[in-house]
Amino acid sequence: MTQHSDDRTLEIVIPPEHDGMSIDLAVKPHVSRTKARKLISKGRLFLDGIRVHDARVTVTAGQTVRLVIPGDRKVPRDVDWRQSILYKTRYVVVVNKPPGVPASPSPKARRQDLRYRLARYLKQKRLWLVHRIDQETSGIMLIARNALFARLLSRAFVQRRVDKLYLAAVLGRPERMFIDMPIRRAGGGQRKVRIDGDECRTEILHSIPFDGGRRSLVLIRLHTGRTHQIRVHLSHLGFPILGDGRYGLGEPPMFLHAWRFSIFDWAVGARTWTAPVPEHWRKLMPLVERMEEFADLLPPRIPVWPVPAEPPAHLLLPPPLES
Repeated sequence: MTQHSDDRTLEIVIPPEHDGMSIDLAVKPHVSRTKARKLISKGRLFLDGIRVHDARVTVTAGQTVRLVIPGDRKVPRDVDWRQSILYKTRYVVVVNKPPGVPASPSPKARRQDLRYRLARYLKQKRLWLVHRIDQETSGIMLIARNALFARLLSRAFVQRRVDKLYLAAVLGRPERMFIDMPIRRAGGGQRKVRIDGDECRTEILHSIPFDGGRRSLVLIRLHTGRTHQIRVHLSHLGFPILGDGRYGLGEPPMFLHAWRFSIFDWAVGARTWTAPVPEHWRKLMPLVERMEEFADLLPPRIPVWPVPAEPPAHLLLPPPLES
């Protein structure tokens, strides 16, 4: 766990009347039972200096419980759009989303989301998100500039005419494997591998060890696009992502990056974009360069054959006026 300057530490001495209670109950009324369990799951609750991993641990009068309560993570104020925009036409924009910036609006980040801020930069009233990535994940996002292209590009995702490659830095060294494990909601905004969940397929293509073999840079291909899919799959298999405060190891910034994106569709043609990794990946740049040499040799997952450089004329008609 990495402690940030805006975190708050709370120490509680167990009173006699709480002797023998489970630790999640013993810390009331200072924090709720739900909050205590969430702190335990993130490695932020300690009993006499030892990290607690199970909410059922019982306490004894006189013991000290320390809780590290995270402060509000601030959304980055500035985005250098000249660097972040990878491709732009009248119909579509491809951006390299910085970590920490939410893709879409939320109650905690009003008018700080990527769509709103990019629309202001482009002096456009509205943009359409074709897909999303998590707030702490960086990398490529495809954004439509009108409703017609939003429908066309969404169809390409549904028909699996896109290829998404991610980079992740993880604990351990996973072998090349195909992961087919369903995922479903588990409460508290989390997902878990469950047999009755939605189908989720992730492929680990290659890994490069570092830090004496204790950690690895991993190249991942998404075959489905469920929320938190890569994070849940890797954590479930024992390879948590570094900086993933929800499922992985430590606190943000997270080492998960939507690195390379390919699409074959009449709306944009056959194209591939690669997004540079963020600044906090700096020490891993030699490994990223080695991974790029490997990725360049991969056969394309989607069909590639000659397509027009520009969409057919009938697709360039302006969308109908919205009422």
